[in-house]
Amino acid sequence: MTTRVLAAYAPGPGHCNTVLPLVAQLAARPDTDVHLCGSRTVATTTGAAALPVTCHHAGDDTYPAAGHDPTGEDITIAMGRRAHADTSALITRLRPDLIVADTSARGAILAGHDHRIPVLRVVACADAATPTGSAAEAHRRTLIRGHPTPDPTPDGDLGLVAFGPRWFFLPGTPTEPLTCYRFQPDSPPAIDPPAPAARPRALVSFGTFLPEPPAPAWRAILDGLLAAGAASVALKIRHAPTRTALTTHAENLTAGTGFDVTVTGDLDVRRHVAHADILVCHGSATSTLEALAHGAVPIIAPRHNDTFHVAAQCARHHAAVILDWDTGFTPATITGAATTALRSPALAAAVRRFQADNTALPPISALAHHLATSPATPPRHATPQPGQRP
Repeated sequence: MTTRVLAAYAPGPGHCNTVLPLVAQLAARPDTDVHLCGSRTVATTTGAAALPVTCHHAGDDTYPAAGHDPTGEDITIAMGRRAHADTSALITRLRPDLIVADTSARGAILAGHDHRIPVLRVVACADAATPTGSAAEAHRRTLIRGHPTPDPTPDGDLGLVAFGPRWFFLPGTPTEPLTCYRFQPDSPPAIDPPAPAARPRALVSFGTFLPEPPAPAWRAILDGLLAAGAASVALKIRHAPTRTALTTHAENLTAGTGFDVTVTGDLDVRRHVAHADILVCHGSATSTLEALAHGAVPIIAPRHNDTFHVAAQCARHHAAVILDWDTGFTPATITGAATTALRSPALAAAVRRFQADNTALPPISALAHHLATSPATPPRHATPQPGQRP
């Protein structure tokens, strides 16, 4: 018997990367037929399209351009309703046994509920499992429906899962049960890692579609990292004029020094973080988890929504250095943060604790096996707490 799975994601690389490890495990099984539902552009850039899955376009191809609030209610409603219509049409045509959706793929979640298809939600924005975040997601789904009160959770809802230690997502007791599985940083397998670079190595990336730091901040970041002892720095800057200016500055700064500086408009953190010691970022859940899983210390400058939650959780467990977005981009502040990240025994111990807690979790392959063989039954694997070992 073959289980047909429809996997849905919101149109951002971080959202696709959230469900990708599970999609890869499901696609590798001989008893599943996996269909990926979302942005074709994102599926290509993340490597998802290279997996043995069938890709379908649904909803928007990308979030609104930088400068717009991607969490605004009008955008939430418009994007959710387009995704709902497209996913409903796919459900009618494909008749899946199961839907796997990141928590921001609200239109797909609602379409699954409407068609009485079992839906498993995967935490994308890291605060989605908290009482406040869970209520906010329910409210957004209500806005998309246009109902005055939230819909009750249907009987076919398979609940909420997350990939990574429970403490990363929750400061306390969740509103609904959360089952955690081991975060796997090595997927998709189609992307090979680059050759190791000089160490210590720092990566700098502030995401895909949200505003980046102002132009002077980039110079301060580079100068501060080099002053802290970084031998190799790779910076992703989407804004072309800023990128050109920093490239010139880097060439003048590093001429004859042996420093290795790369300034690019496209930096796949998953490909590079395995060879890094520091990741300077805004605190997206996926990038931060990638860094910790590979032993790199995150330096987080949170800017919006769940990045503040990620920063707070990492700070609570001493697993990151936190910067203020408005005041933290000075050479002295960056030098201090990077020096702490490279030399603090407490940070190094916290990163090792994350890796141990992550390893103690059941693998995603166990979840894939459950879904393939019992697609209508909620997964209930035990989730070890910090400090517990199997």
